[in-house]
Amino acid sequence: MFFPHDNRADEDPKCVALLRKHGSRGYGVYWRLIERLHCAETLELETDFAALAWVMRERAALVESVVRDFGLFEFSEDGSRFFSTALNKRCEKRISRR
Repeated sequence: MFFPHDNRADEDPKCVALLRKHGSRGYGVYWRLIERLHCAETLELETDFAALAWVMRERAALVESVVRDFGLFEFSEDGSRFFSTALNKRCEKRISRR
């Protein structure tokens, strides 16, 4: 399934900070998370970083840092799930059909 995204996302200050700390590996984790979020029915994922890391064959600490440290994601009120406001805006039609 296709979803639109900025072709210069790597110039966003949040992504620049991510790239400076984790390089292309962290940036790849970010986009893999966005892809997983896009496929999730609720556009949210559980904050089970060990499980996400296993699926991506990455370290849980890296996945957690990408999610928590750069302001790229928001969290549910209870902190058990996370989502991307930017992705949600791009998927407004899908959200409004629910």
